[in-house]
Amino acid sequence: MTFFEHGLAELARVQHRGARLMVHDAGPLGLQALYEKAGLPMRLYLAFRAGVDAWRALEAEGGGLDRARLQARMLERFLSCEAVKYNVLQEDVVYLMERLDQTLETAPSPQEERLVSV
Repeated sequence: MTFFEHGLAELARVQHRGARLMVHDAGPLGLQALYEKAGLPMRLYLAFRAGVDAWRALEAEGGGLDRARLQARMLERFLSCEAVKYNVLQEDVVYLMERLDQTLETAPSPQEERLVSV
């Protein structure tokens, strides 16, 4: 997450501290304002929003922030977003669904994760 914050800060030409506050703003406008200022394409904003939300949710749950869990959560958040129905090409949704299936097949189950963390 720190890399993402620094990247947005650099692109938006703001200090990292300000970018960090905007990324982690509880409302939806902080990240969007920073994203727009960074000059990134708005068609990808929902994917970035889903990533930040997934990271935040996993961190709040405790447990590990392993790649498979984060990737699966990001894809679930993005694909369940209402705007995806109208702003994403059907073949892109199919591709992401296939990636989600692959991620879920290779991710350890919650029971396996508990055994490893004990």
